[in-house]
Amino acid sequence: MHLHVDTGMARDGAAPGTWAGLCAAARAQELVGSVRVVGVMGHLACAGASAAPADLSGRAAFRVGLAIARRSGLRPRVRHLAATAATLTDPMSHYDMVRIGAGLVGIDPSDTTPLAPALSLTAPVIAVRRVPAGTGVGYDHTHRTTRPTNLALLPLGYADGLPRTASGRAEVWLAGARRRVVGRISMDQTVVDLGDDNVALGDEAIVFGPVADVPGAAPPTMGEWAGWAGTIAHEIVTGIGSRVGRIHVGSTVALRTVR
Repeated sequence: MHLHVDTGMARDGAAPGTWAGLCAAARAQELVGSVRVVGVMGHLACAGASAAPADLSGRAAFRVGLAIARRSGLRPRVRHLAATAATLTDPMSHYDMVRIGAGLVGIDPSDTTPLAPALSLTAPVIAVRRVPAGTGVGYDHTHRTTRPTNLALLPLGYADGLPRTASGRAEVWLAGARRRVVGRISMDQTVVDLGDDNVALGDEAIVFGPVADVPGAAPPTMGEWAGWAGTIAHEIVTGIGSRVGRIHVGSTVALRTVR
C-alpha cells in the first residue's frame, strides 16, 4: 500500500496530527504480515504557480512526513509528490515517481509547457436552415440574427458535456472556418452560424481538436472552451458524457457524437 500524507490541502491524505499514528499502525501491520507499505505520497496545492509559498511549505511537510515514516520503521521504495504541473515546473518535487494526469490528454495546469492534445470532439450536422434577419435562436432568444444567414444544428449539448455557460461565445470548426455558437446551448442541441456558407447533412463539426485528417484545420482547443465557459480544461474533458462515443486511433481518442 501507499500511505498519503496531507501536505497542505485539507482534503485527502492523513491530517498532520494523525500521520504518526497511521505510520505506527501500518508498521505494526507490516510486522504481522498483513500489509506492506511500498510508497508514501502527497499532493501539492499550487503546483501551477512558480515558487508558490504553499508549495514550499508542502514540500517541507512531505519531508517531515517521510522522516516520521522512517522513524516508525517503514521503508517505502517509492516516494511521490508531483502531479502534472509540478512534473513540468518543480524538479525538487519529483522524488522516485511522478503522477501525470491531465498531461496525458494535453493539458498543462501550469501554463508553461505546450503539450500535444490527445483527443478531439466532433459532431455531425443534422439540420441546416436559412433564416431572415431578426430570427430568434434557441431558448429565451438570447441571440437574434442581424442579417439573413444559414444556421447549422449539431446533436450535442450540455447533457453531453458542452458547458452551457459557453453559449454565445464558443466556436466550432465547420466547413473550413470557425463558426460561432449562437443562442443557448441546449440539453441535446447546439446551433452555429454559417453566414452565407453552406454545409451538407452529416458534415462533421470539430468542437475541439486536433483532427489529423482535416488538412489546414484550426479548431478550438480544450483551453479555449474552458475560457469561454469560465472554467478549466480539466472540467471540459471530464464533463464529456457517456452518450458520446469514444474511438481510439493510435495514441489519440476521438469523441464523436452520432445520433
